[in-house]
Amino acid sequence: MPTWSRSARLDREATPERIRARQVNRYRWAWWLSWLLPLLGVAVVAVWAGGTATTWPDFWTRVAALLLVAAAALAVGGLLGFLFGVPKVLSEGGSTETPTDPAAPGVHGTVTNAVRGGVTANTNLEQISDWLTKILVGVGLVQITQAPGAFGRLVGTVSGAFGLANAELVIGSILLFFAIVGFLDAYLLTRLSLTGAFSAALTGAPPAADGTKGP
Repeated sequence: MPTWSRSARLDREATPERIRARQVNRYRWAWWLSWLLPLLGVAVVAVWAGGTATTWPDFWTRVAALLLVAAAALAVGGLLGFLFGVPKVLSEGGSTETPTDPAAPGVHGTVTNAVRGGVTANTNLEQISDWLTKILVGVGLVQITQAPGAFGRLVGTVSGAFGLANAELVIGSILLFFAIVGFLDAYLLTRLSLTGAFSAALTGAPPAADGTKGP
């Protein structure tokens, strides 16, 4: 098929609905990753609990306790990932111009995000995220030499409640794994979802991938 005819066909098929659907499918791997990694950690926790428990009540007790530890680490990592991933919508006292998608039919140039309908974007969340991120990075760099000791004390305190052999190794691995997974998942999903939601709210474009318009 000639190049020009194929390009013309793609242009005819490049409806807003198809464009949004392709954008969603392009990042579908991130959604799968956000589910598969935590499930992998839960499976490893269940295997370890099953290898150390002698009865079913003991098994479920250990699984529940380990999952609570994993959920806490996942929540902490997810909060940090969210703070680092909050998109920058509008600089205070000014406006930002966002280039439009070249593939979008009938839309060219830039979109000004300063004011829409006489209402400016609320940037409190963005400012808080920026402040907390800088504080966390600054404190982390200053106290980085104290981090291994603090983490070791945390692992020792949590693993002492289990009273099992190799509990410190298992608890330390759970905390590190789920904290990192929570950070990555929250950062990716915040960047991929929240950015599009903010952009749709400012430009008036329907955020749904299937082309349905919101109320």
